[in-house]
Amino acid sequence: MNYTTWIEIKKSALEHNINKYRLWLPKQTGIAPVIKANAYGHGLKEVGLIHDQNSHVTRLCVANTQEGVELRQHGVTKPILVLGFINTSLQDIAEHNLDMIVSDVQTIKALNKLGEKNGKKINIHLKIDTGLSRLGIMPEEFESYMNLIKSNSNLFLQGIFSHLIQASDQSSVHEQEELLKPLIEDGTQIHTTNSHGSLVSKYQYSFARIGAGLYGYLPEADPVKQQELQPILSLKTRVIGLKTIPAGQTVGYGRTYTADKNTTLAVLGMGYYEGIDPDLANTGRVLIRGQFAPIVGRINMNYFTVDVTHISQVKRHDVVTVLGTDGDNVLSAYDWRIGAKKNVRIFLARLNNSIPRIVVE
Repeated sequence: MNYTTWIEIKKSALEHNINKYRLWLPKQTGIAPVIKANAYGHGLKEVGLIHDQNSHVTRLCVANTQEGVELRQHGVTKPILVLGFINTSLQDIAEHNLDMIVSDVQTIKALNKLGEKNGKKINIHLKIDTGLSRLGIMPEEFESYMNLIKSNSNLFLQGIFSHLIQASDQSSVHEQEELLKPLIEDGTQIHTTNSHGSLVSKYQYSFARIGAGLYGYLPEADPVKQQELQPILSLKTRVIGLKTIPAGQTVGYGRTYTADKNTTLAVLGMGYYEGIDPDLANTGRVLIRGQFAPIVGRINMNYFTVDVTHISQVKRHDVVTVLGTDGDNVLSAYDWRIGAKKNVRIFLARLNNSIPRIVVE
């Protein structure tokens, strides 16, 4: 492997997290992984194919039709639910058997015409806005929309669902569930819970749409649950340069760091273009030869610099663990949150699509 920067996706860790949710969820509730936004930065194709082979996974959820088409082109065969918008031709929906959400009259009519054109029924899920104020019809519009759907014979109402506002707050989840409950139709799939909400819900659903939890992160959950999950992503790069500077010399743009002693620096081959948050400057750290090395100076577009004065025998091309495990030490997206104070999903989703993703056991 001759990459300067790469991501490793640990298949066994992903399967471990699926098994945990299988234990936590009601027996009849399926697991529907959310792999939108390049699987939260982990790799749409790589993660999608792992899920496609897992018997506990009932369907996959994506943000738009482009993601759904890409999964089909890579050989994913399980049902795919498009949770957001159409950004390919309508014909792709029929040709690739994508299940669609609806929450407006125009989309309903367009999908019905698509079904008529292709001699098939298009599976749809009607979204109810129970307080998020994003996509979805208002509960009082439910009856009129149901009549509209029934009058469009090339549609099949496969599901009714909503989206949680504050999924880790039990009272908020229950409040939204009560708004959805009167709209449940016999024989129709019902879903609204996610990584956090599925742990506090008081109802059983057809499936839970699990995102961050399957990647190993429950940032708003109790520490016990978090400890039972395993982050599946490791981010690695290499040392591309070494130099020693004297005490008093500054490092990087803006002179934001001044060496207080003779200091050995390692220049690393990635930066904010690849997804390293600029706020980790002078606060974050990496692992080299099993030891922590602090980031010094600003994060550049394609480089950043760490202090390796205390680590012996560092040399060019050494592997650097930016996220993951090296020896007895671990760095996770939670460590990034300490320095940059952002949601862990933001860090992961921003990892550049150009970085190679490699599935490891």
